Amino acid sequence: MNWITQYWILTIGLSIIVFPINGIIDVSKTIDHSWEAPGWEERTEWPADYPRPPKTEQSLFYIQRNLNTNTIVYDIDLKDGTIKSRHPIDAYWLRYGEEGARQDLSWLQAVLAYGYSSKQIEQGYQIKLKAYNDRYLQLEQIEGHWKAVMKINNIDCYLQNFYVYADESGIFPDVKYVDIYGYHPVTGALEVERILNQ
Repeated sequence: MNWITQYWILTIGLSIIVFPINGIIDVSKTIDHSWEAPGWEERTEWPADYPRPPKTEQSLFYIQRNLNTNTIVYDIDLKDGTIKSRHPIDAYWLRYGEEGARQDLSWLQAVLAYGYSSKQIEQGYQIKLKAYNDRYLQLEQIEGHWKAVMKINNIDCYLQNFYVYADESGIFPDVKYVDIYGYHPVTGALEVERILNQ
């Protein structure tokens, strides 16, 4: 199966990366790290010392990258307790490099990088992320709370976050893999799936 996805990084000016994903591997398998630059970039897992966005009643999931600790957060967008049908998700930055200040996505970021498209369905909403649009997720109301449900290791899980790992040593960042984290809906066990850029 051929996986195609897009990941956009905004640094000084705009750097655009499109990376094909040709397969999925088990996180327990050995990975060649010969390409990595020395230092903290050598980490191969979601860093334990990265800040975790605060959990609220609106929290759905978030994206972090090895580029820096700034985080893209996705919350359910409610008004007077009712979801906004045209825009069910509120996506924004938490700038941890700037004391965790909230910042709205720019128009370009929302359209090309971290935005989403949505479609209302019987069970809730079907969502496709601009950053990774080969695998949709669903917003479902479960026991009175909205959750993002996505297949992780072919199991419908409650999505927690994405961690994007890119080699920053070249002129343009080169995405090496994306880890998807979520919780099994029955056991509560953490599920992790790594998608390699091969």
